[in-house]
Amino acid sequence: LATGAADTSCAALGSGIARDGDALLTTGTGGQIVVLAEHEPQAVKGLHRYRAASDHWYRMAAMQNVGIALERARGWLCYEWTDAYAEAFGDHTNHGSGINANAAAATAPLTFLPYLTGERTPWLNPTARGGWLGLALDHTRGAMMRAAFEGVAFSLRAGLDAIRASGATVTSLKLAGGGSVDARWRQLLADALNAELHAVDSPNAAPRGAAILGGIASGHWHVHDLAALAPGATHVASPRGDHALAERYARFLDLYGRVETWFDARTGA
Repeated sequence: LATGAADTSCAALGSGIARDGDALLTTGTGGQIVVLAEHEPQAVKGLHRYRAASDHWYRMAAMQNVGIALERARGWLCYEWTDAYAEAFGDHTNHGSGINANAAAATAPLTFLPYLTGERTPWLNPTARGGWLGLALDHTRGAMMRAAFEGVAFSLRAGLDAIRASGATVTSLKLAGGGSVDARWRQLLADALNAELHAVDSPNAAPRGAAILGGIASGHWHVHDLAALAPGATHVASPRGDHALAERYARFLDLYGRVETWFDARTGA
């Protein structure tokens, strides 16, 4: 009899998350950060804790608005994805404006809250909502798209901060998911999260994890073989100590704190 597991725990196993402190970031419609623990973690508001598919436990931060927020922002700004990345990350001047997107973003602080469907970690607030604040006449749509990318990265950082506050030391994460392929986005994530990123060289981590469970149940493999069964991982980004980005993250947290009660008031809570 082979005992299975849920998709996240299978994906963690199939991504090579095998030792205490190993961490995985997956990005898709939403985002999850999983950190393995040898013993049962302490309960912390806003964080999930589960038994792993192996003999460990794991903490998990779950953020609802990653790809879904970026896709909606792209649609609102009438971008194709290629142009959205190019103008948000300043690869060339904006069409017809002659203004570099990064230069425009630097003229005045612009913050995007990505909470279009509420948020789980760390706020546990289903009434949270999103939007841009700080718009000025010299902001371009490239600057707005850049702010959207940063806002999503900041929401992931808030989830990782909750994990770090629970006692886990996370300086490196494996990276998986369809929403984490572009090199510029990966670099922004590394800077925002202040962590090394290593892309997992396996597009089907969850089925891989399920197959490993079958192999363990049949006696073909053993739990102590898990580290050796891990797929390869390629280093893709290192944090650069971006102090300006850190200041914008602090502004992001401050903005959410200021408007949190307003969201509740608007729903009559």
